[in-house]
Amino acid sequence: MLISAAALSVAGLVPAVASSASGGGGIPSKVSIAFLGGAPTDSFWTSVRTGVNAAAAAIKSQGGTVQWYGFQNYNNFCPDAGTLTKTIAASNPTVAVIPNWCPTTQTQYIKAMEAKGTIVVEDNNGATWKADGAITYVGESNYAVGLKAGTTFIADGYKHEVCVNTLPGTITAEQVCAGQKKTTLAGGGTFKELDLPSSAHDNPSAVEAAVKGYLLSNPTTNAVMTIGPGDADAAAAGISSAGKTKTVALGSWDLSSNIVTRLLKGTQLFTIDQEPYLQGFYGIIVGFQYAKWGIIPSTPIATGPNVVDKANAGLARAGAAIAVR
Repeated sequence: MLISAAALSVAGLVPAVASSASGGGGIPSKVSIAFLGGAPTDSFWTSVRTGVNAAAAAIKSQGGTVQWYGFQNYNNFCPDAGTLTKTIAASNPTVAVIPNWCPTTQTQYIKAMEAKGTIVVEDNNGATWKADGAITYVGESNYAVGLKAGTTFIADGYKHEVCVNTLPGTITAEQVCAGQKKTTLAGGGTFKELDLPSSAHDNPSAVEAAVKGYLLSNPTTNAVMTIGPGDADAAAAGISSAGKTKTVALGSWDLSSNIVTRLLKGTQLFTIDQEPYLQGFYGIIVGFQYAKWGIIPSTPIATGPNVVDKANAGLARAGAAIAVR
């Protein structure tokens, strides 16, 4: 039986098509999409942007255009996230694909653009997407990442863990550490969170020194979790500088060539892939198709989390090398 999109909307299964998307009832000839991403030095967002570019090419012939908005660095993360979201709102795009990392600085502008008719897809961080009024979410559960991290460490015998948080105050990082804490404690382990200023997220030397200092001051710690490839590289250096490569396991979030190399060498225990290419690609495609034709998947699109370790790292190497994993 065929059911109309309007009927599904009434039933609460999919949101109603925004008036700005329908162009007064007809199919819009042009759909402009704004995408909020990270800094160019962050390899995770390089992979996201590869997906965004692929989607932009796919929708170009149908009148779709995409504008990328990104950080220069992470020195002032939450205030800058708010400024970038405000800039997007002022540009009046048909669709905005936005991670709401910092509700205190971003939500007001998300609500403002929705009030003007912009369709919002939340991407990468979906903790508040329903409350924000977004039509759907594309990404993974940050909390699930942390749950898998703690479980993986415990299963391999590493019970004294620290989560290195270089983006304190963001929902994304806080939920990862919270998830890790839950499964670590449930598995009989101990857990600490090492919060560093957001400027450290772009500063390998600061992360290396902090990890080294923490391990030397807390000699029972035998597992370190980081929230990104750059932090993982710096933490690996800190573990090595502390002389603990053979006794302290490293886990991380996301993939890079350096991470895959360490996995294959056995100097990193695991990483968790949230498939950033798919976040960029599907974020654009879902927003475009909803604005253009009023069609949308009936549920959010989950990307990851998938554990990558020595056993399957070879499969990830080629993808990481061309920025799709």
